[in-house]
Amino acid sequence: MGKSGYGWQSIRLRLFALFALVVIGAGYYAVGDLNRERRVMADLGQLSALGRVSIAASAVVHEIQKERGLSAGYLASRGARFKTELESQRSLSLQVTQAFRDALATFDPSAYGKGLVDALVVMNNAVDGLPRLRDEISSLRSTGAQSFAGFTDTIEHLLAVVEITATSVNDAAIAREVTAYLMYLNAKEQAGRERATLNGVFVAESFDPASYRRYLTLLSAQETYLNMFAIYASPDDLERHLAVLNSPAGQEVARMRKIALDNSMGGGFDIDPPEWFTQITAKIDGMKTVEDELARHIAEMADRLSSDASSRFALSIATMVMALLVALVFGWQVREVLRALHQTADSAKRIAEGDLEQAVKTGGNNEIGEIDNALADVQRNVHAMIDDAVMLSQAAVDGKLATRADATQHQGHYRRIVEGVNTTLDALITPLNVAADYVDRISRG
Repeated sequence: MGKSGYGWQSIRLRLFALFALVVIGAGYYAVGDLNRERRVMADLGQLSALGRVSIAASAVVHEIQKERGLSAGYLASRGARFKTELESQRSLSLQVTQAFRDALATFDPSAYGKGLVDALVVMNNAVDGLPRLRDEISSLRSTGAQSFAGFTDTIEHLLAVVEITATSVNDAAIAREVTAYLMYLNAKEQAGRERATLNGVFVAESFDPASYRRYLTLLSAQETYLNMFAIYASPDDLERHLAVLNSPAGQEVARMRKIALDNSMGGGFDIDPPEWFTQITAKIDGMKTVEDELARHIAEMADRLSSDASSRFALSIATMVMALLVALVFGWQVREVLRALHQTADSAKRIAEGDLEQAVKTGGNNEIGEIDNALADVQRNVHAMIDDAVMLSQAAVDGKLATRADATQHQGHYRRIVEGVNTTLDALITPLNVAADYVDRISRG
């Protein structure tokens, strides 16, 4: 009888241990890959949602920037100028603000962290304060500085939302584009502040100390943001901005700006405020076109990366399924091999214990099949030897002492055994035959 347990020497245990290691390793890699692609898809999905919010917020910023500039001219003229334009602009500001609120209604900021939630609360409070500011401007109870500060504060909170959403990007390529986008948004905001500041200055025909300091500061900030934009922007985006600067409106704004700076101490600019507002608004609208192109490019990159991530995710799933199928097939093959080995071992045990009646199953066209065939041959050869031994024994009982086994029916050492038995019988029977002959002769006298 063989052992019932082999410990780590068991082929079954070692094969299944190896199989388990392969499956665990492949599963670990596949699950890790799936998780990575799932996170990428989730990040890009968030980026898409954040992008929609950012675009809606920047639209509000653009319209409020115009309203700020018109309000500055309206207050500086004590309501004599820009009244109609201001009322029309307020209507546009309200429309884009409502569109922004509609976008936020389907947006869950809690999924993006407390920073964005808090920024949206502050921004909403600032936007909610605009109706009161507009009433004070319409009734001329607000000063130019107060109007500028109120609108600028709201715009800054809107830009803060855009900045928080943009900085949630993890992909390096998109992060670079987003940085250029943020720099350009801020540069455009400084241009909007320039529009409002000089609109009031040109109406008043002079700078006061506060407006002059503010103007120099915003020019410096605008230049800084544009320099940063030039570092991160693509060549195509930079070329679009240069086209805005070189446009007729851009050139006219530069001319008027030079007049304002050259005559900052004495005043007397001789510039029509509505013309200033028209030209710089055209320039800022051109900047808005560049801004929109930047946002579109970022959205396209996100969509492309999202599509790539989806493809990789599907490929990872397919790979994992294929690996699982291979593992199942491999496990099934191992099981079949072990079952065949166990069957062969049982047959060998029966033969070793002298049980030759149950036939060995053969027919496998593989290495184990060869073992089974050889084992069946052993069984047949031993069975043939036993049959010859039984035949010789029965012949001896029947007195047929001349009967012999046919050694030619056996091969190899089996033949030698049978020949040895025949020779032994010859050696035993010959003396018996001589003795019998003597007895027979004596009996006859």
